[in-house]
Amino acid sequence: MLRVGQTVLPAGSVIQLAARVATGGCSWDAIDFVFRNFNAVRARACGRLQVSPQFDAQALCGGLLELARRRYGPEAADRLESMGLRRSEDIGRVVYALVAAGLLKVQESDRQEDFAGVVDVRAALANHASS
Repeated sequence: MLRVGQTVLPAGSVIQLAARVATGGCSWDAIDFVFRNFNAVRARACGRLQVSPQFDAQALCGGLLELARRRYGPEAADRLESMGLRRSEDIGRVVYALVAAGLLKVQESDRQEDFAGVVDVRAALANHASS
């Protein structure tokens, strides 16, 4: 049994996520960060009572970076990079690991490739700090 926040993950999901971590697909810290914050970022982007098709890879990446900026301050890029989250592709890899484990759902039109080239974490956080 593994607990993430208040959620107890099913054994099958834990096994799938452990396989992703073992093969270098993502880290436990990255899984924890994305999973714990996914719904809050979606709610902030879409409103609490609706699910909007506007919630895409760009909105998720931007929301996670904003949350990291608020939570970790000037250390945000270092913290995210220590989790293995350097680019949007890394965030996409974590999202789709959670999808494969049955812990997140995506729309039929969503693809992991949607995360390609969306953001470089350090550059995006540096740009925001200088503005």
